[in-house]
Amino acid sequence: MLESLRRLFTVNIGFKITALLIALGITHMKYEDNSSTVTAELTVSPILPKDQVLMTQPVERVTVTIEGKYTDLRKIDTKSLGNLEPNLTGIHGQFNFQANGIKLPAGLRVTKIEPPMMWVIFEPLKTRDVPIEATFVGEPISGYRLINDSVTPASLTVSGAASVVDAMQHVQTERITLVGRKESSKFNVQLAAPPEFVTYVNPAPSYEVTIDIEEIRGTRALTDRPIEIRLEGEDEDADDYETFPETVYVTLAGPMRQLETVQRDLVRPYIDLSSQAAKRQAMRKKGVRVAVDVPAGLTVTEIKPDAVRVFRREPKEKADEGQDANVKDARTETPGVDSQENAPEPDASAPQPRLEHEHPHRRAVHKSPEPDAGEP
Repeated sequence: MLESLRRLFTVNIGFKITALLIALGITHMKYEDNSSTVTAELTVSPILPKDQVLMTQPVERVTVTIEGKYTDLRKIDTKSLGNLEPNLTGIHGQFNFQANGIKLPAGLRVTKIEPPMMWVIFEPLKTRDVPIEATFVGEPISGYRLINDSVTPASLTVSGAASVVDAMQHVQTERITLVGRKESSKFNVQLAAPPEFVTYVNPAPSYEVTIDIEEIRGTRALTDRPIEIRLEGEDEDADDYETFPETVYVTLAGPMRQLETVQRDLVRPYIDLSSQAAKRQAMRKKGVRVAVDVPAGLTVTEIKPDAVRVFRREPKEKADEGQDANVKDARTETPGVDSQENAPEPDASAPQPRLEHEHPHRRAVHKSPEPDAGEP
């Protein structure tokens, strides 16, 4: 059996090898004549009208299936096919990609494009100047506030879809934080990205933003503040005088954080009676003006009342003596009038006061005096 196998492979070995080669060549030639396919990815670069803006999302890449003989397909470089450049001028709605826009060697053809179409909607192109607005985040430290800001340059030209450009109120800068700030400052910033379908025309490399920060100011009212009397010299004491009224209502203005913490005792209303002229003025009907001492940084906006009357008190010793004398006089001025039995008889000839029950319109009748006996 081994001998039979050996003879099978060795007898007429040259003829057998030649036949095998011929068979392989015929098979190869037949395979190359058969049709085959390859795929290629192309970039889409549409041609757009100059006075229109594409409002739909364009297709950026398509996959193309190419069919042809195997020998022809082996000769092409899919990367050298270039871009797909459809002309969208005058198109509105659905646009179908066409194979005739792809240049291929003879004998090859496009059998499929994926995706096969895209939607096309245009708007008129519009250009205008738009103000630039600074964008802030956060707040200054407590007790301070942002009162003003400005941007230089103050405006920018934008171009894009008419509906979007018309809706733009301003161009925003990148965000600027205010957290922890209490002083006016300047910043160089960039612009935020433009909205979709809009571009900036010749923007500046950077924009200067100026901010003005100030303390928050307000008012605070303090009631029932006692009035201090100020005198000069050692011969007089403020206790010798009193005011009417004794207290006033004071309204302060200044930074809110200072108003919220100010102590009442540091707000001191007073009148100045250092001169005789001031004393005379104080004791007149109109009285004397009230002034107020306040801590630095605060101002007085209102005093109610703004003027007070001043009265001089009598010394205590004299007041006590006068009171005792009045009591003594009340007891000794008419001696013997302590009881009804010692009271003197009333004089009938003395005029009597009109009683409350007498009629107010009744006239008194006077008798004529008796004639003197010595008269004729």
